[in-house]
Amino acid sequence: MSSSLPPLLPFLRQAEVCERDGFPLVEINGDAFCSVEYVDGLIGGQKVLGISEADDGTIELLFASGQILPLTCPCCGGPLHLKPRTLPEMRALLIGRNVEGFRHGEWVGKGSPPVRHPVFAVQFSGTEERAERTIEVALASVQRIRPRER
Repeated sequence: MSSSLPPLLPFLRQAEVCERDGFPLVEINGDAFCSVEYVDGLIGGQKVLGISEADDGTIELLFASGQILPLTCPCCGGPLHLKPRTLPEMRALLIGRNVEGFRHGEWVGKGSPPVRHPVFAVQFSGTEERAERTIEVALASVQRIRPRER
């Protein structure tokens, strides 16, 4: 059997991943990067200095490195809505905390066949349960990290 045949169940296809760590690959300006290596180089270990809301409702984190990370929903790439938190709640939870680590996973819809999207998660320092201080986002967040405008 040839390996070039399409899978019988297309919804079981895996996203392209980094061979070193299994994190999803992400395209930035036409080049493929390991998502965790890319993000770690920009915000790894950095402190959250501020949180704002963009015109489209996307919450954005400003880090000490001067980078801005927009928080996008894993199911659609738009503003977060699966685990809604208000802007004041996000500020109370994250301002002053450092990025502690990253995880990856998959968001699986309820349809048939289910829609699947890679999930990128940023874990912050703190004493709360890890799930409370971890923000899951779409890979669109990784692709849209940008430096603060001066």
